[in-house]
Amino acid sequence: MSKVSGVVQEVKEITTKTNKVMYQMKVGGTFYGTMLKKEANQGDLVEFDAEQNGNFWNAKNVVNKGKAPIFEASSPARKASGAQNDTMSKEDWEKKDLRIARQGCRNSANSIVVALLEHGLLPEPKAKNKNIVDVALEYSDLITNRFYDDVVNLGAKPKIEAKDTSPKDPDDELE
Repeated sequence: MSKVSGVVQEVKEITTKTNKVMYQMKVGGTFYGTMLKKEANQGDLVEFDAEQNGNFWNAKNVVNKGKAPIFEASSPARKASGAQNDTMSKEDWEKKDLRIARQGCRNSANSIVVALLEHGLLPEPKAKNKNIVDVALEYSDLITNRFYDDVVNLGAKPKIEAKDTSPKDPDDELE
């Protein structure tokens, strides 16, 4: 037996061939049979011993702790996050996705810059008032923006135009 605790996601009432009513509750994505007794309702916080019987799971010694707490907007964590309600608009999700994509691009760019630094492949700064950190940051920004543009324009119709593909000195773009 293993101990399971969580919020009841769903309760099923099943009538057998012999007209007995049996119950199942879904916790953590798995259904657990509670036999003839309805142990909890959807949204209740429960704790029980889970016992596998063939392909099925049964809940034994169920302790119903009542309704699971709902975090209100007045909680300190929600106030700090600026959350207004439990749902985000489509626009909010799109902004969040873009922020996540941008951070992923930054992480990848920083990995490349670290590799360049470790192998001594970053050029020395040309300007007297710059140091290697400034060059590394500029390269990180340049690579991040390149990756981010690729991500944002993913699936866009490619522009058909001749492009100069000859190698360029990266320092030309940084100054």
